[in-house]
Amino acid sequence: MDIKAGIVILNYNSYKYTIRCVKSIMDQSSACKSVIYIVDNASTDGSCMKLQDHYEGETAVRILKSKRNGGYSYGNNIGIKRAVRDGAEYIFIVNPDTCLINDAVSYMVRALEENPDAGAVGPQLHQPDGYGQIARTCYTFSKAVFSKKPFCFFMPRNKLQRDVQWRGKGQFKFDGMVAGCFFALRTEDFCKIGLFDEDFFLYNEEDVIAYKLKAVGKKSMIIPDAAVYHDHAAVTKKKGSAFIYYHYRISEFLLLCKYAKTKGIQKSCIFIMNLVWFLFFSVREKEARKYVRRLFHIYRAIYRGEYGRANEALLQKR
Repeated sequence: MDIKAGIVILNYNSYKYTIRCVKSIMDQSSACKSVIYIVDNASTDGSCMKLQDHYEGETAVRILKSKRNGGYSYGNNIGIKRAVRDGAEYIFIVNPDTCLINDAVSYMVRALEENPDAGAVGPQLHQPDGYGQIARTCYTFSKAVFSKKPFCFFMPRNKLQRDVQWRGKGQFKFDGMVAGCFFALRTEDFCKIGLFDEDFFLYNEEDVIAYKLKAVGKKSMIIPDAAVYHDHAAVTKKKGSAFIYYHYRISEFLLLCKYAKTKGIQKSCIFIMNLVWFLFFSVREKEARKYVRRLFHIYRAIYRGEYGRANEALLQKR
């Protein structure tokens, strides 16, 4: 099958955003043949049926249904595997809360064709509070500690930056990863790094890819000519801050242990610091209290290196 770009969109209770996103892709992307793979991640609001009805007879859009909500990485991998099987040369990972401003798909495909050393590419992002793009380096123990209060007050601001400087003009290559809301890799590179790590349910997926790209000697690249609008956290923000912080803390600790290779005292420090922080947070946020015991048990599994067991516990107790 002659497919240039396989565009994967993960939908969970957000079919209106997904339809808007798909429309922008179909309106703008004309220079290269693409197929859109919408993966419904076991939505509970009837999203899958609504999407199937909306795109009935549309050959450029394929609806894939996940049997369970296994998280962001698990759901995206369903779409990626189907795109690989269909012969797509490039894989795009697209959040439903994004819209194309121009033919970003063609710009990004061309950049990958012209830059063999580039692994992931990302566009210029236009958001409600301005525009730009993340040029994020690998997340480390020191960045995890000194980005939090009160430790952040003891380090110069320039030492705390997770992102490398980008002036917003011209293509820019760097060691790290672009924003996870809209990016592309060659299919062969995505397969080489092992797709998404399904131990991660939600958050820090781009940080994992930063480590994986580094391991195979690939850089990331920002393509400012490609323009995409991102309604930041439009989908996840309705879940509430307790849900967000709970999953972020798990993913952060998993990232530091599994990829940053944090060990010994450093690992214990993060373990204690994050649990204490979440306990204080639960005093203020009633909704967070139901997560405290779960967080402790999952952290303990991660601390022991039982990553699969930690994810299994997370899925069972959702």
